[in-house]
Amino acid sequence: MDIRKRNIVRALRAAVLLLFVSAFLSRCASMMTPTGGPRDTLPPVILNMTPDNFSTDRPLVHHEKIYILFDEFVQLKDQQKEFFTSPQMKKKPLISMRGKGIVVQLRDTLEANTTYALNFGSAIRDNNEGNPLYSMRYVFSTGPEIDSMILSGYTADSYKADSVSKSFIWFFPADSVEDVAEYDSTIFKYKPAVIARAENNGIFIAQNLKPIPYRVYAVQDKNDNQIYEPGSDQVGFLEGTYNPAEQPDFAMWFDSIRRYVTAEPQLYFRMFTDKAFRRQTLSESTRRCSTSPPRIRRSNASVSTAFPRRTSSSIRRPSGGIPSPCGSTCPLRRCPIRSRAR
Repeated sequence: MDIRKRNIVRALRAAVLLLFVSAFLSRCASMMTPTGGPRDTLPPVILNMTPDNFSTDRPLVHHEKIYILFDEFVQLKDQQKEFFTSPQMKKKPLISMRGKGIVVQLRDTLEANTTYALNFGSAIRDNNEGNPLYSMRYVFSTGPEIDSMILSGYTADSYKADSVSKSFIWFFPADSVEDVAEYDSTIFKYKPAVIARAENNGIFIAQNLKPIPYRVYAVQDKNDNQIYEPGSDQVGFLEGTYNPAEQPDFAMWFDSIRRYVTAEPQLYFRMFTDKAFRRQTLSESTRRCSTSPPRIRRSNASVSTAFPRRTSSSIRRPSGGIPSPCGSTCPLRRCPIRSRAR
């Protein structure tokens, strides 16, 4: 009897030991997220750019792909809103991911002796924490040199006395646009030579300018289409022209809280919303008949068909007459076109 009890106790001990061992081994084999350590708050770091940043004598067509390598995997966020080129390209570049970098493919025919800048804004972020790399720019020139003048400014809402964030600043060379005192239509008729963008605090730093006089405008561009739309977008302008080479010096520093470069403003824009107006477009056309009566002549004609032969005489037909939309026949198609605006 004692031997039987001892065997039962040994069996129970072996079962309990086996249970603890299996639980311990399964605990060691489970995958868990490592704990501890500070949170990553640093943006991605650029390791290499191919071709090099600030390269010159780039071709106008048949562009080489641009590859930007980072120290970690990155992602693109709000690319449509954040990315823009200066000056604007008709065909927007294509941006794709490859490894720990991004590939940019230019598709437009470029202008000769022009400095181009690819502005990524805050679109590039690290893949884990989403820390943005603010104000990243890739600059190149199709000529022998890079334009290097800088101009700063501030955009403010004239109604609320607050800053206007993410507004675009358009620079037009003064000698390339007309100066009309009665009505300024520069932003409707011309394309800006240089484009800058204000940060969230309303401060902008326009780079790669020429040492020439510019006419400067600020546009809010709510639809992100690089087109000023009265009644929807706020606009600001300055009287006269501004040459960055003639402006006083200003200070620039890195804002450690916002994590982007800011500066003392040289130009101040008070932005407002203009009245909306409709553009004249042709939506319908009608033709009026000539006031002079058509000339009628008499002639004899015979018509031969598969049916029984019939002869018609004295058929009245206008000379060179053309039916008009109003239902009558005009000898001449001199009908003015009436347009309706929409």
